[in-house]
Amino acid sequence: MPSQKVGLHVPVRDLALLAAGFVVFIVIGTAVAYFSLPLGARVSPRTSSSPTSPPPGPMVEMGPFTVTLSNADRPSFLKTTLVLEVDQPSRFDEMNRKISQVHSVIAATLAEHDVDTVRSAHGKQQLRTNLKNALNNQLRGGGVRAVYFRELLYE
Repeated sequence: MPSQKVGLHVPVRDLALLAAGFVVFIVIGTAVAYFSLPLGARVSPRTSSSPTSPPPGPMVEMGPFTVTLSNADRPSFLKTTLVLEVDQPSRFDEMNRKISQVHSVIAATLAEHDVDTVRSAHGKQQLRTNLKNALNNQLRGGGVRAVYFRELLYE
């Protein structure tokens, strides 16, 4: 019986072609995955000392508040829950000491607006600004960076 060689003999040239094809597959797959992402989903490196946007501060939820709005022609109301961004954690202590005044300022500021103002995007921004200014006037040294609406219902 003749002896048979057992094993697989693959020329080096074929192995090189196979490896090159694998590398091309990986490169094309990575490019397709990267460029198929929405533009906002691409991550760009940021430095930690970015002067344009400070890191968000501590947040505190306030509410819910329900107030009658200042409409002359028909009764209307506003119900909202706010999230206040403050500049430092010590503001929580001051807000807790003055909780009645803080709630009163928020309710009074909300009631100053009418439903037509609250409906528009500009009116909502104006309401945020008025709330922020009123709260900063109430707190010693200010401290409220931003006001966010968690819930905003009106009629």
